[in-house]
Amino acid sequence: QAGYEVNYISYFNTILLPMVAGVRAARRLAGKSNTDGHDLSMPSEAINKILRMIFSAERYIVGRVSLPIGVSLIVLARKGETGRSAAAW
Repeated sequence: QAGYEVNYISYFNTILLPMVAGVRAARRLAGKSNTDGHDLSMPSEAINKILRMIFSAERYIVGRVSLPIGVSLIVLARKGETGRSAAAW
């Protein structure tokens, strides 16, 4: 409706999805709420290095195939020449 044509859409951070979902579920069960609106915190350097390696492994997949699930979503869209998407015509 905004006049963009979607060229590519995919989830990413798929490999870490089970761990992220587990941590979020455990926090909810423990009664720990996100008062600041996110669940971001910096892990130890060793854990962060492992997570970075896992996360960066998806760079070989994202862009080639569209992943059906993940923690994050990526969309590549282009504004139509007349400001309208092809679907609007």
